[in-house]
Amino acid sequence: RPEDFFAEMVKTDDHMAKVKDRLIFENKKMEAVAQRKANREQKLRAKESRTNKVAEKAKRKREHFQEVEEWANSAARNR
Repeated sequence: RPEDFFAEMVKTDDHMAKVKDRLIFENKKMEAVAQRKANREQKLRAKESRTNKVAEKAKRKREHFQEVEEWANSAARNR
C-alpha cells in the first residue's frame, strides 16, 4: 500500500498477515474436528446397518426353516 493511503493503518501488514494465518489455521482445525465427528457418526450408522441386515437375514432363514419343517410335518401326516 502507498504510505499516504487515507490514513495510517492501526496494525501493520505483517501483523494482519499473522492474524489472517491464525484465523485460517483455526478454521482448518474446526473443519478437521467436524470431519472426524462426521466420520465417526457415519461409521456408527454403517455398523448399525450391517447389524440390522444380519439380523434380518437370520430372521428370514429361521422363518424359512420353520416353513420347511411345517411342510415336512404336514407331508408326514398325510401319508
